[in-house]
Amino acid sequence: MAGKHNKAAFDRPEIVLTLALALAKNGKAAAVREMLEESVADHPSQLLYERLARYVLAASVPAYHDAMLADHARNAAYRQAIEAAVQGKNVLDIGTGSGLLAMIAARAGAKRVVACEMNKTMAETAKRIIAANGLTDRIEVHSCHSSELDRETVCPEGFDVVISEIFSANVLGEGVLQSLEHVREKLCAKGARFIPESAEIRVALAQFPQTTVALDDVEGFDLGLFADHLLPAKPLINSDPGLTLMSDVGTLVRFDFGDTQSLPTTGLSQVDVHANQGGNEGANGGEANGIAQWLLIDFGNGDSATYENAPGRDEGAHWSIVGYPFAKPCPIVQGEAVTIHGFYHDDALVIWSDLERGGRDPA
Repeated sequence: MAGKHNKAAFDRPEIVLTLALALAKNGKAAAVREMLEESVADHPSQLLYERLARYVLAASVPAYHDAMLADHARNAAYRQAIEAAVQGKNVLDIGTGSGLLAMIAARAGAKRVVACEMNKTMAETAKRIIAANGLTDRIEVHSCHSSELDRETVCPEGFDVVISEIFSANVLGEGVLQSLEHVREKLCAKGARFIPESAEIRVALAQFPQTTVALDDVEGFDLGLFADHLLPAKPLINSDPGLTLMSDVGTLVRFDFGDTQSLPTTGLSQVDVHANQGGNEGANGGEANGIAQWLLIDFGNGDSATYENAPGRDEGAHWSIVGYPFAKPCPIVQGEAVTIHGFYHDDALVIWSDLERGGRDPA
């Protein structure tokens, strides 16, 4: 690409960077890679251009992929479920990313694998990875959202198995409900298997380190009115020793992806949890300063075929726990029932508890 332009201009790294980022933003993934490879080749003795290439390619892909690919429990759970389900089947992989799950399906004997990825840069890289692993003839990659796939073009008989890993820490944040509902309605054969089969939003009262910014005195100014613009939900590390559950665990919402009923994209739910001491001494059970929320994914092959990033479970979990802090710590009584509420719509989720307003159910 650089050869078609003023060579002198491409000796300026700021021009290479600006143009590459602009091309990536406009979905020109192949042109980006061509330009970057040429700029590196034209400057063999300058490490700067290699670093620019890496920067652009990394900036075009969400940062969580690094931790996700290193989440061995997640990878193994998907592999086991895929190997048990895809032999001789037509398989659709939604949000293929690196192409890993599509390649596992092909290796496990799928009749045909179609993968889609709406991030153009990742889709281009997935094609290269699949080719490097000798599976181009087994896997077809589409650079688009799953809603843009046409059944008559990609699989007239309908897909028998749908693989998806488009979950955020609150389950909802990557449009999973809308995507899977469309796929089931428009692209699947009757009785299609979904991997995973279901997902749950799990909650419990908790104590966790607070990271709230004090806004009442910032360089002598009261910025308290800015608090409404700060996200109430905070990411927590599940192995953090400062994170302690102060109740039993409840399932706030469960989504069954293979159910014949439509997936509701709006819902109001609640669950009662019972306070405990959380390892603290004393009959009162201590205090909770918020609600911890995480996910549980069920692959449908029995009790052992689940993945859960519960507090303290696995240091390698790439999904974070989400903490919903109370305005101030709330005393709890051992054994009392506390109601946790949730409302979701599309990708949004808000969570609260009666405990915050002093509301209590009888133990």
